[in-house]
Amino acid sequence: MTAAAFTFTPDADFVDRALDAELRRDSESVDRKLRTMLAAIDDALAGISDAREELHTLYTAGDVEESGDVAARDQDLSTRLYLAHAESDLRAAAAILRSHRQLTSPRP
Repeated sequence: MTAAAFTFTPDADFVDRALDAELRRDSESVDRKLRTMLAAIDDALAGISDAREELHTLYTAGDVEESGDVAARDQDLSTRLYLAHAESDLRAAAAILRSHRQLTSPRP
């Protein structure tokens, strides 16, 4: 007898099921991580919205001195610009994560 006669040859269906189970576990893990990252981005976007509301309230309260109006408006404009850039970057990151999530989502 040769050594080949005693070689274990796994059933192809067994290998496919085992591989599918492993890929499914990995895919579910990746999906959980992507969902966590998307939730963090959503929280950050909500924070930006809250910051905008606070700025609007702050600069429209009418308590700003006349001499400080120009400086306050400049500050408001700069801050709004930074917030807009941050929001844009977060939305781009969320789109990338959603794209990855579609590619790696568990299949039924």
